[in-house]
Amino acid sequence: MNAEACPTLRVVDTGQGIPANERQNVLRRLYRLVKSRTTPGSGPGLSMMKAIGDLHGASVVLSDNRSPQQ
Repeated sequence: MNAEACPTLRVVDTGQGIPANERQNVLRRLYRLVKSRTTPGSGPGLSMMKAIGDLHGASVVLSDNRSPQQ
């Protein structure tokens, strides 16, 4: 199946966002941004999402919700 024929799942939120230089880091297991360590709760499980995607041959792309999606 070519890339154009692959299904796309897009998840969008209105949170603070993830700085571009941290996007690969947040896909690592148990990683939290420094500024979020004092905030209660947990993230949406980005490392789990990546692991499931890897098992199914999917790719994970993180981008800024305020800019046009690529």
